[in-house]
Amino acid sequence: MNKTLLFSALSGVIAIAVSTNALAHPEYIFPTKAMGCGDCHVGDSRSKNFVPGIIEAFSVDQKLPIQGKIDAIQALTTEQKAPALAAINKLLNPAPSSPDTNPVLSSPSNTWDITVGEGPLNIPYSVADAEDDGFTVNGNALTLSEITVDDATQSKNFTLSWTPAAVHAGQSYILNTYVREDQRSIGRFLPSDNLKSTIRVWPARVNAATAQVGQFALYNAQWAKNTLMLSGKVGFKANVTDAQQAAALASLPLTLSSQKGKAIGLPPTLIADETGLWTVSLSLAANQVPCTLTANYEGLKAQRPVVGAPKKCVK
Repeated sequence: MNKTLLFSALSGVIAIAVSTNALAHPEYIFPTKAMGCGDCHVGDSRSKNFVPGIIEAFSVDQKLPIQGKIDAIQALTTEQKAPALAAINKLLNPAPSSPDTNPVLSSPSNTWDITVGEGPLNIPYSVADAEDDGFTVNGNALTLSEITVDDATQSKNFTLSWTPAAVHAGQSYILNTYVREDQRSIGRFLPSDNLKSTIRVWPARVNAATAQVGQFALYNAQWAKNTLMLSGKVGFKANVTDAQQAAALASLPLTLSSQKGKAIGLPPTLIADETGLWTVSLSLAANQVPCTLTANYEGLKAQRPVVGAPKKCVK
């Protein structure tokens, strides 16, 4: 059964996003599309220090003291104020110098597995944008990580994390995530596509206290040309040494079965790179291919439909 993770709204801000709070003088706010007192005032909304270009936009005697200028502006008619308000609008909201593009949000998988008691599920995301604009993360009530930048690709990376409780075991949850450029000063409000992910929560494993593997992920399962190709990621607990990790990878079998529990092939061992990413290939005839594959690694489970499975796949 799928449920939607809607505990509360989450908004992790990377670029500063301001809200409209300058409604004391709507006759100035709405024509100029100002969104905060700081757009026009230096200091609070009652400050008589103004951002350069604001007072000067009005056709009043600029030699007057500031209060005299304010009084003269307030005495202008709506028609007399209109040219100045239009000029301030352009000052506060300049048009983009070139066509803008939407940010592109990506993640290595749209299905995630987490076992109760095995720490947080960390879902990685990457944001690419041709203009390198700031953005806001919008999604469910998961914990947003610090933002990092990939020097090679210049993409911005973050993770959303969630730790399920025993009550969540046996359930699947839907996670919707998107990012939005929030560059109000240049008129950019561009969202990425919404990424819809499924989080499957497995019951706590029996051997958790002595287990060495802390996280296990199955990213892809695909069958083609009589070969089942799998990829994913494995992570070890913090107290496991490099030697213990190597020994575990060499000895721990990856048990594969169909959704109804039928064994699939001989259990392979994992070969992981320094980041924990692994790939496995198994020779499987068409009558051996599961419709949905369940992988078990030291008691941690993950499940994926097999892409390219034949119509008469193993249930």
